[in-house]
Amino acid sequence: MGKEVVNKVMLVDDNEVDTFVNVKVLQFNDFCNETVDFTTVEEALEYMKVCEQDMNLLPEVILLDLNMPIKSGYLFLDEFQKLDPEVHEKCKVVILTSSENFKDRYLTENHPMVYDFFNKPLLDENLESLARKLKKDFIG
Repeated sequence: MGKEVVNKVMLVDDNEVDTFVNVKVLQFNDFCNETVDFTTVEEALEYMKVCEQDMNLLPEVILLDLNMPIKSGYLFLDEFQKLDPEVHEKCKVVILTSSENFKDRYLTENHPMVYDFFNKPLLDENLESLARKLKKDFIG
């Protein structure tokens, strides 16, 4: 893929093996300079509230799993929507899930905070598609 597409990607997934693999795919494709990962929605939201105070910490992309124990990716989306609108402009939420449920896909594709949707595992082709979309939206 060449030069990094974004500076930072945040992963929110309770499955540490999936996160490990996804970080490796991001690194292999030179997609970003840095990754931060969280295994719970609570931790990820706390981080986003810190980022809201210091926009330099914001990830440009969040890879979000939907199905997590206690608090789901849907709750993250609802709370993310309450953050400063500048956060929404600078940070794109991409669903990355193992769910094959049509309802999950429909609900997230029609959610105003969802930028894109991919099924696990994260593939090189997904990152290429996302990179093209981001470049088009940010560069014009």
